[in-house]
Amino acid sequence: MSVAEKLLRELPAFDVTTILIFVAVFFACLLLVAGVTGGRHSKLSLPPGPPGWPVLGSLLFFIRRKDPHPSDLKPWVKKYGDILYVSMGPQGVVFLNSHDSIQEAFVRKSDQFSSRPIWLFLFKSIVGPKGAGVIFSNGQKWRDLRRFTLTSLRDFGMGKKTLQESIQHESRLLVQDFEKFGGEAFDPGTVVQTAVNNIISIVVFGERHEYSDQGFNEMLDLLNTLLRLSAFGIEDFFPWTRHFIPNSKMKKRLAILKELYDRIRDHVNEHRLTFDPNNLRDFIDLYIKVTNENNDPETFSEKNIFRVVVDLYFAGTETTASTLKFGLLQLLHHPDIQKKCQEEIDRVIGPERAPKGEDRLQMPFTEATLMEIMRYSPVVPNGVPHATETDAELHGYLIPKGTVVFPNIYHVLRDPANFDRPDEFRPERWLDDSGQVIKTDKLINFSVGPRTCLGKTLAELEAFIFFTTMLQQFSFQPAEGQDIPSPDRGQLVPNGVPHATETDAELHGYLIPKGTVVFPNIYYVLRDPANFDRPDEFRPERWLDDSGRVIKTDKLINFSVGPRTCLGKTLAELEAFIFFTTMLQQFSFQPAEGQDIPSPDRGQLGITYTPFPFKIRAVRR
Repeated sequence: MSVAEKLLRELPAFDVTTILIFVAVFFACLLLVAGVTGGRHSKLSLPPGPPGWPVLGSLLFFIRRKDPHPSDLKPWVKKYGDILYVSMGPQGVVFLNSHDSIQEAFVRKSDQFSSRPIWLFLFKSIVGPKGAGVIFSNGQKWRDLRRFTLTSLRDFGMGKKTLQESIQHESRLLVQDFEKFGGEAFDPGTVVQTAVNNIISIVVFGERHEYSDQGFNEMLDLLNTLLRLSAFGIEDFFPWTRHFIPNSKMKKRLAILKELYDRIRDHVNEHRLTFDPNNLRDFIDLYIKVTNENNDPETFSEKNIFRVVVDLYFAGTETTASTLKFGLLQLLHHPDIQKKCQEEIDRVIGPERAPKGEDRLQMPFTEATLMEIMRYSPVVPNGVPHATETDAELHGYLIPKGTVVFPNIYHVLRDPANFDRPDEFRPERWLDDSGQVIKTDKLINFSVGPRTCLGKTLAELEAFIFFTTMLQQFSFQPAEGQDIPSPDRGQLVPNGVPHATETDAELHGYLIPKGTVVFPNIYYVLRDPANFDRPDEFRPERWLDDSGRVIKTDKLINFSVGPRTCLGKTLAELEAFIFFTTMLQQFSFQPAEGQDIPSPDRGQLGITYTPFPFKIRAVRR
C-alpha cells in the first residue's frame, strides 16, 4: 500500500449525504443574500454568461460533472462568445475563449492581468493568503523569485550541454527499461513519469533515482495523488463543509501536503548540514546561499522553498510526461505518422547516436508531430489562472480588479478560425510548402506574456529527446485484447491555475469586476476552427509550411501566455524532444494484441490533462 493510500485511509469519514450538504449550504447562502446589497456592478457592462443559482452561481455545474472534459464549456462559448463570465460561488470568473482575447489580456495588457488569485481554500492552505512560490506569488516577491529561479536553472543546466547530457542519459535508461518487457504489453505511464521526474530531481536535489527507488516513488505517488485530488469542490468555496462531507477531498489534500512538506524539509535540512558556499551542488544549495546572504524572510523563506520545489516538479515534469504519454497514444492510432518520424530519425540521427536539441532544426516532421500532440492534447487545457491587478477593459467589457481569468487554451487550439479541421490529428499542418516548420503564435500551450511557463525551453527539449529516443529504438503497438484509450479523454484540472483581477477591468467591451476569477479556456482555443483547420484531427503536417519547415505560431498556448507563462516550459520542450526522439529511435510502438486502441480524445481528471492508463508493445527496431 502506498504512502498516499495510507494517508487517505487514516482520514475519518462522516455519515452525511452530499445532498444534505448542498441543502445546508443553500440555506446558509440565503441568509447571506439577505444581508448583501444587490448588483454592486449591475450598472457596469460585465461579459455575458450563463445564469446561476443565488450565491452558488454555476458552481454546481463544475463540481457535479461525472466525466469532465475541456470541451464541456463549448456550448457556453458558442452561446456567449470570446469572453465568458461565470459565477463560482462568491467568486466571479472569466474564461477567455479566443486567441485575440488571451493575447490582449496577457500580453498587451499584462500589467493589469498578471496577478495570481488566491481564491480557493486549497490555495490558501498551501501558499497562504498572500501567496508563495513562483506560480502563486505576486508583486515584487514574484518578480524576485522568478528572476532567482530562472538564474538558478541556467546555473544548473537549463539550456546548457550538461543538462542535455542528463536527458540523453535518462532516455537511454528509459530504453533499457522498455527492453525488459521483451515486446510484451506494459503500461508506459509510470516509467515515463519517473524518467522525466529524474531530470528535475537532478536540477533541484542534485541526484537521480533508480526507477525502483521506494522513497522517490513514494514522493512521486504523493505528488500524483495531490494532482488527482486538485479539481475543486464545494469545500474550496465553503471551507466549513469539509467537516461534514464524507471522505472530504480537502482533508486528503491537507494530509498529503503535510507529508510532502515533511519530505522536502528533510531534503533541505540534509543540504543545510553539508552546505558549502564554495561548492554549490544544486538548486537547494543556491537557495540556502541566497537565504543566508539576503535579509528578506518574506521572499526567501522555508515556505517559499517548499512551494518553489513543488512548482518546479509540476512545471518541469507533469507537462512533459503527459505530452509523451499522449504522444504514444497518437502513435498507436496513427502508425503511418510513427513510421514517418522514424524515417526522419534514421536519416538525421541514425540508429546509434543520441538525439540532441540541435537536431530539431533538421527534423521538421518530428517537430511538427510534437507540436500537433501539444495542440491536440494540451496538458493544462484551461491554463494557469490570472487575476486582474486593477480595473481593466477588455474588448469593450469591464474586468474588475481581482477577477480570476482563465485562458481557454483547449478551445483556442480547437478553433476552426485558427486551425483547419482542428479535430483531426495532422502534423503536416505545422509544415510549409518546403517542408519546414511554420512558426506561429497560436500554439499557446505554455501560455503567453510575462507569466509564460518558466521551463518552456527545457520542456520542449525534453519532449523532443525522449520522444525521438523511444522511436529511434522501438516501434509501439497496442496491447493484445485491449482498447486503445482515446487521446481526446484524459485527466485534467479544467480550470487550471486561475488568474484574478485586482481592480475592475474592461475586456472586449465587458466589465470584469475586481476579484473575478479568470480562466483561459486553453482546450477550447486549441480546438477552435477559427484558429486551426479541422482542429479535432491529429495532423502534425499542420505545423509545416510548403518547404517542410516548422511553422512558428503564438496560437499553441499550452503553457499559457504573458508574465504568468508556465515555469517549466523550457524544460518541458527540451525533455519532450529528447525523450520522444529517443523512444522512436529505438522502438516501434504497437497496440496490445486483441485490444482496441483507446481514444486519445478522453482522459482523467487531475491538476493536468493526462490519458487513461493503457498498455502498448515496444518492439525493438
